[in-house]
Parts: sequence; C-alpha cells; structure tokens
Amino acid sequence: MTPGITSRYRGTRSGGARPSARLLGAVIRVLLGVSALGWLGGCADREGEAQQAMKGAAQEMVEARRLESESYAAALERYEAALAVVGKVRTEYADTPAGALAGKPSTYVGPVTLGVLDSVVLPAVRRRAEAEASPLACAAFMAETIPGPAPRVQALATVAKAAAQLDRTTIAGRMLKVAQATAAGLPAGSEAQDHAWESVADTLIAARDLEQARSLILAHGFEGPWQRLAVALVKTGQTQRAAGMVAHSLGGAPMPRLEARAVIAAALWREGDTARAQQLMNEAEYWAKAVTPEEVPRAGLVLARHYAMQRALPQADSWLTQVDGLRVANRDELDGLVEAYRAGGGESRLLARVHDQLTSIEAGTTALPSSEVPWLANVAYLQAKLGEAEPGAFALSQARTRADAISAVDSPPGLDLEVTTLMDISERLLTIGHIQPGLGALEDALDRVRRYPLPMRPPFLLRAAKLAAYGGKADRALNLIEQLTTQEQIAGALAEAAQASRGGLVASPRSLHDLAARFDTLEGLH
Repeated sequence: MTPGITSRYRGTRSGGARPSARLLGAVIRVLLGVSALGWLGGCADREGEAQQAMKGAAQEMVEARRLESESYAAALERYEAALAVVGKVRTEYADTPAGALAGKPSTYVGPVTLGVLDSVVLPAVRRRAEAEASPLACAAFMAETIPGPAPRVQALATVAKAAAQLDRTTIAGRMLKVAQATAAGLPAGSEAQDHAWESVADTLIAARDLEQARSLILAHGFEGPWQRLAVALVKTGQTQRAAGMVAHSLGGAPMPRLEARAVIAAALWREGDTARAQQLMNEAEYWAKAVTPEEVPRAGLVLARHYAMQRALPQADSWLTQVDGLRVANRDELDGLVEAYRAGGGESRLLARVHDQLTSIEAGTTALPSSEVPWLANVAYLQAKLGEAEPGAFALSQARTRADAISAVDSPPGLDLEVTTLMDISERLLTIGHIQPGLGALEDALDRVRRYPLPMRPPFLLRAAKLAAYGGKADRALNLIEQLTTQEQIAGALAEAAQASRGGLVASPRSLHDLAARFDTLEGLH
C-alpha cells in the first residue's frame, strides 16, 4: 500500500474526515452562511419598511399641520392617519429599531413627538373640528377658550342658555360644567365669583335644571335668581311651592319680586285660589311703588298683563293708562299683553286702546320724533298682532319712514335713538312675517351705524346679527358677526343668532374655522 493511500485511511481511523464527509461539511457551511445572510437581509428589509412607513407618517403630519390654516376637520384626518401608521409600525415591526421607537412618546414624527400628538394635539384639533360643524358649536368652542375666567363664565352662560332653548342638551351640559369649574376657580368670596355663580344659577334655571339651581342659590343666598326660580317652578306646575318660596322672603330688588308675585298670582287664579292670588297682586303693587323711575313703565306692563290674565280688565287698563307703557314696551312685553288680553277675554279692549292712540298720532302730537316714532311702531305692531295685519304693517312702514326725523343733526345721541328705533321696527316687521320690509329697516339701521366711531358699533352689530338670523339671512348674520372684535362678543353673537334663527343658522365650515382661528391657535402646541 502506498504511503499516500495508507495515510488517507489512517486518517480515518485517527479522527480525520473522509473526502465525502469534508465535502458535505463544506456544503453545509456554505448553506448556513447563505441562510445567515438571508436572515440579516430580511431584518434589513423590515427595518427599511418600518422606516419608510414612519417617513410617510411624518409627511402626513407635515400636511396636517399645513391644513390647520384651512380646515381643522381635514387636518384631523391627516393627524389620525399618521397615528394609525405609527400604530401599525409599533405592532407589526416590533422586532425592529424603528418599531421600538414607534412605541416611545418622545419619538418625533415630523414636527411633533408622539406623546404630544396623542395627548395634546389630537384632542385640541378634534375640538376645533367640532367648532366647524355649526355656529352654536363654534360659539361653544370660543366661549371655552376665552382667557379671562370672569368673561368666560358670562360667555359660557350665554351659549348654554341658547343651547338649552334649542334642546342641544350636550352643548348646554358641557357649557354648564365648564362654567361651574371656572367659577369655582375664581377668588373665593370675590365680587367676580359672586357674579359668576349668579350667572351659573340663572343658566341652570334656563336649562330647566331647577333642583341644582335651587341648591346653588341657597348656597349663595342669591336674591334675584330665587325669585326667577319661583317663576320657573310655576311653569312646571309647582305653583304652591313657588308661592311658599316668595312668602316673607327677605331682600332683593323690587322688580324681580314684583314679577314673581304677579306670575304666581295668575297661576293661583287659574287654579281657583283667587283670595291668595289677590293677596299676591296687592304685594306686587306694593313693590311697583319701589322700583326705579326707569322701571316704572315696565312695572306697569307686568301688572297690566297679569291682571288681564285674571280677567281683572279694569285694573289692567288702569295700569296701562297710568304708566303709558305702550310707548316704551319692547316686543316681548307687547306679545305678553296680547297673550294676556286674549286669555282674559279683553282683546277688543286692547285693540280699542290701540285705535285711540293711532288716532292721536295721526292728529298730531306735541311729542318729539324720538318718542313719537317708537310709540307709533309699538301700537302698529299691536294692531297687526290683534288681527289687523295689513293696517298694522302699513303703520309700521310709516314709522320706518319717519325715523329719519329722530336725528335731525348728525349727533351720536340722535343716531343712537334712530338706530334703536329702526331695529325695533325691523324686529316687529320680521315678527309679523313681513320679511323684506323688515330686512330693509335693518339695513337702514346699519347705514346709520356706519356713522358711529368703532367703539359704539358692537351692541348694534350684535343685535343686527340676531335680526338677520331671525329673518333667515345667515350669510348677512355671519358677515355682521365677523365685524366684531372680541372673542366674547363673537361667541355671544353666534349663540344668540343661532337661537334667534331657531337653530336654522347655517355657516360654511371655512367661515367658522376662520372665526375660531382668529382667537386660538395650535402654534404653542407644536
């Protein structure tokens, strides 16, 4: 055997590999190397996929940030899409470095960290997107974000009352909750906190949450809201309870006390308790003697209305004559008189009084235009409401043409009366269904407003927006609201315009976005 051959076999016996075994080992080593390279390559591919997905999420974030200036709803879609991608990377690529980063709040995706995106930016953008849904929702958002706590409570109360009237219970409830939290944060015992809690109490009454209102009023000893709560209880059929509340109550301004007693007396009369009703009317007359001079006509109107509801028509007529309330009544008071005289069977008596006053005006009076024109507007409105629709509408149109005489000179006091009167005429025309003449009177009033310096405009713009909304002119209402300058004014105007339109005020999401964006931005969150 040759040495070479011997050594090959000897090697087998001594532990060396035969040629076939060595070849197999080499093949296995090659295959294992290829497998390892494939595994490493697969990991690299998954990490690349994860990183690419995160880049896509970052691009969504950048686009969402840009869209905030146009539409919070559109921005919200992009933010949520970005967060969904990050969630997918976190779960499906958990074994990669990118997947691990996707689970950390400190990880930046575009301009913001995941923690800030999830806990701050998304909730904020969702709330702003809600504000684009309707004028009332926008009013709610703006009221919630007013910086000063005292004005915030007032705005929240305004929005809550409007929402309650429109049966938007979700918005009303949220506004009340925020208002209560804000009021609680004011300095304890301060005048600001007292005003805030009183506003909350009145809002609870408007929202028909009477038991919570009662608890709050008792906790703070509010006098006016206590009387208004009694009136609210009458509307729910709890007349005896309301009568007990006002009996021997101490303190309080005369006017709320008078009103509460008159309302309760009329309810007691309907229920057959005429003796107690008369007692309360006597008390109401007592408090009528204590009101301020400016409140005397209104006090007389309240007494006239509730005497008429009890069919005590001579007493009702007497109070109308004493205070001549028809000259100065607002629309709600005029509507109340019509309702009361009809309920008491005295509609013809009230109409006869209207005819007498129209005759006096036509014959010529010594009154200045500043008092005669509003008087004409009021009796003309009553004429229309009492069944003489066309003559009443015509008399209102005459009042509109006479309004120019109120401010013979271009002075702010004269303009103030002229603008107010034209808006009163507009409101009355709109109420009796004469929409175009009513809107025309509104535009006449706004022409006068333009002659005012800017600080005098907001009250007129607020009322004009409500009238435009009531007349079905949503675009005009929004245009007027956009001219207001403070967050509180705009929040209140949006809410009151929505209420005036009976929930029919419609605005484009872009308009509402731009209103909200004027006073609040996400810049500080990114």
